[in-house]
Amino acid sequence: MIELFNENGHMNVMFNDLGEGLMVQSNQHMIVHNDEAMILDPGGHKIYTKLFSSISSIIKKKNLKYIFFSHQDPDIIASANAWLMISEAEAYLSELWIRFIPHFGVDKYVISRIHCIPDEG
Repeated sequence: MIELFNENGHMNVMFNDLGEGLMVQSNQHMIVHNDEAMILDPGGHKIYTKLFSSISSIIKKKNLKYIFFSHQDPDIIASANAWLMISEAEAYLSELWIRFIPHFGVDKYVISRIHCIPDEG
Protein backbone atom coordinates (compact mmCIF):
# COMPACT_ATOMS: atom_id res chain seq x y z
CA MET A 1 0.00 0.00 0.00
CA ILE A 2 1.33 3.41 -0.98
CA GLU A 3 -0.26 6.58 0.31
CA LEU A 4 -0.09 8.99 -2.62
CA PHE A 5 -1.93 11.83 -0.92
CA ASN A 6 -3.34 12.43 2.55
CA GLU A 7 -4.47 15.87 3.61
CA ASN A 8 -7.57 17.46 5.17
CA GLY A 9 -9.67 14.28 5.15
CA HIS A 10 -8.83 13.46 1.53
CA MET A 11 -6.64 10.46 0.72
CA ASN A 12 -5.51 8.56 -2.37
CA VAL A 13 -4.02 5.15 -1.71
CA MET A 14 -2.53 2.78 -4.28
CA PHE A 15 -2.40 -0.96 -3.67
CA ASN A 16 0.27 -2.60 -5.79
CA ASP A 17 1.91 -5.99 -5.97
CA LEU A 18 -1.19 -7.86 -4.77
CA GLY A 19 -0.83 -10.45 -7.54
CA GLU A 20 1.50 -13.42 -7.79
CA GLY A 21 3.25 -15.41 -10.47
CA LEU A 22 2.10 -14.72 -14.01
CA MET A 23 -0.81 -12.48 -12.99
CA VAL A 24 -1.10 -9.08 -14.64
CA GLN A 25 -0.13 -6.50 -12.04
CA SER A 26 -2.87 -3.90 -12.01
CA ASN A 27 -2.75 -1.11 -9.49
CA GLN A 28 -5.89 -0.72 -7.44
CA HIS A 29 -6.62 2.71 -5.99
CA MET A 30 -8.89 3.96 -3.27
CA ILE A 31 -9.95 7.56 -2.90
CA VAL A 32 -11.23 8.52 0.54
CA HIS A 33 -12.98 11.76 1.34
CA ASN A 34 -14.15 12.30 4.93
CA ASP A 35 -14.57 8.56 5.66
CA GLU A 36 -16.38 7.75 2.39
CA ALA A 37 -14.47 5.76 -0.19
CA MET A 38 -14.34 4.78 -3.83
CA ILE A 39 -12.31 1.85 -5.15
CA LEU A 40 -10.98 2.16 -8.68
CA ASP A 41 -10.45 -1.05 -10.63
CA PRO A 42 -10.73 -3.51 -7.71
CA GLY A 43 -9.18 -6.40 -9.62
CA GLY A 44 -9.79 -10.09 -9.92
CA HIS A 45 -10.74 -12.97 -7.66
CA LYS A 46 -7.18 -13.81 -6.70
CA ILE A 47 -6.46 -10.44 -5.11
CA TYR A 48 -9.91 -9.77 -3.63
CA THR A 49 -9.07 -11.04 -0.13
CA LYS A 50 -5.78 -9.14 0.04
CA LEU A 51 -7.35 -5.90 -1.16
CA PHE A 52 -10.36 -6.23 1.15
CA SER A 53 -8.01 -6.78 4.09
CA SER A 54 -5.91 -3.77 3.13
CA ILE A 55 -8.82 -1.37 2.76
CA SER A 56 -10.39 -2.60 5.99
CA SER A 57 -7.45 -1.10 7.84
CA ILE A 58 -8.38 2.32 6.40
CA ILE A 59 -12.19 2.43 6.18
CA LYS A 60 -15.22 0.53 7.42
CA LYS A 61 -16.98 -1.65 4.86
CA LYS A 62 -20.15 0.47 5.16
CA ASN A 63 -18.16 3.51 4.02
CA LEU A 64 -17.33 2.02 0.63
CA LYS A 65 -19.78 4.05 -1.45
CA TYR A 66 -18.53 3.67 -5.02
CA ILE A 67 -16.67 1.27 -7.29
CA PHE A 68 -15.30 2.41 -10.63
CA PHE A 69 -14.37 -0.05 -13.39
CA SER A 70 -12.27 1.53 -16.16
CA HIS A 71 -12.76 -1.42 -18.53
CA GLN A 72 -13.83 -5.07 -18.76
CA ASP A 73 -10.56 -7.00 -18.45
CA PRO A 74 -10.49 -9.65 -15.68
CA ASP A 75 -7.59 -7.97 -13.85
CA ILE A 76 -9.90 -4.97 -13.35
CA ILE A 77 -13.42 -6.29 -12.95
CA ALA A 78 -13.54 -10.02 -12.17
CA SER A 79 -14.18 -9.44 -8.45
CA ALA A 80 -17.19 -7.18 -9.15
CA ASN A 81 -19.72 -9.58 -7.67
CA ALA A 82 -17.74 -10.08 -4.47
CA TRP A 83 -17.41 -6.32 -3.84
CA LEU A 84 -21.08 -5.69 -4.56
CA MET A 85 -22.22 -8.58 -2.35
CA ILE A 86 -20.25 -7.42 0.71
CA SER A 87 -21.05 -3.72 0.37
CA GLU A 88 -23.84 -1.33 -0.51
CA ALA A 89 -21.59 0.45 -3.01
CA GLU A 90 -22.80 1.69 -6.38
CA ALA A 91 -20.61 0.70 -9.32
CA TYR A 92 -19.92 2.61 -12.53
CA LEU A 93 -18.43 1.64 -15.87
CA SER A 94 -18.59 2.62 -19.50
CA GLU A 95 -21.80 1.65 -21.27
CA LEU A 96 -19.66 -0.21 -23.80
CA TRP A 97 -18.46 -2.70 -21.16
CA ILE A 98 -21.76 -3.46 -19.36
CA ARG A 99 -22.42 -6.46 -21.61
CA PHE A 100 -19.29 -8.16 -20.24
CA ILE A 101 -20.51 -8.05 -16.62
CA PRO A 102 -22.66 -11.23 -16.86
CA HIS A 103 -19.56 -13.19 -17.91
CA PHE A 104 -18.02 -12.50 -14.50
CA GLY A 105 -20.92 -14.06 -12.61
CA VAL A 106 -22.51 -10.87 -11.30
CA ASP A 107 -25.44 -11.87 -9.13
CA LYS A 108 -28.97 -10.80 -10.08
CA TYR A 109 -29.32 -9.20 -6.63
CA VAL A 110 -26.59 -6.63 -7.31
CA ILE A 111 -26.79 -5.97 -11.06
CA SER A 112 -29.12 -2.99 -10.44
CA ARG A 113 -26.28 -1.24 -8.59
CA ILE A 114 -24.05 -1.19 -11.66
CA HIS A 115 -24.57 2.01 -13.61
CA CYS A 116 -23.50 2.82 -17.16
CA ILE A 117 -21.54 5.91 -18.00
CA PRO A 118 -22.55 7.01 -21.51
CA ASP A 119 -19.73 6.47 -23.97
CA GLU A 120 -19.98 10.13 -24.96
CA GLY A 121 -18.85 11.03 -21.45
